[in-house]
Amino acid sequence: MEPLSDEIALRERVVSIFERMKFAGFDASVLELSAEAGSVTLEFQVSDSWANPFGFLHGGIVATMLDSCLGMAGSIKSGGNLAMPLAEMKISFVRPVMPGKVLGKGETVRLGKGLAFLEATLLGALGDVLARASATASPIPWPTGRA
Repeated sequence: MEPLSDEIALRERVVSIFERMKFAGFDASVLELSAEAGSVTLEFQVSDSWANPFGFLHGGIVATMLDSCLGMAGSIKSGGNLAMPLAEMKISFVRPVMPGKVLGKGETVRLGKGLAFLEATLLGALGDVLARASATASPIPWPTGRA
């Protein structure tokens, strides 16, 4: 399958992938994407059922949001043809992440034949940085042959 350079078709392909990643108390949508830059902005809505006893989101949920941003950015850069299973991910938990709306930004630093270097940031309602991640992925074709 040819990579998509048309951002409308690419958005449709990426949204169809993202629709399969929803679960109870966790919803997300694609706000913007750039095929040329290999970047994405996602909006997450996370219920307080994923909060720890202190009222902050569990670190695993924060990692899931960052992972979504990382993988989507790399897939977008590939024209929607490649999945981005991570070989490693480093997370910096900058501030507590509260339930509710969280913005995530993913960026492709470099997409090579065997490795992809990706970065993601989660932002609060006031634009404050909540968490950051950098990752190395090993790009592969989508298992079904298409995204």
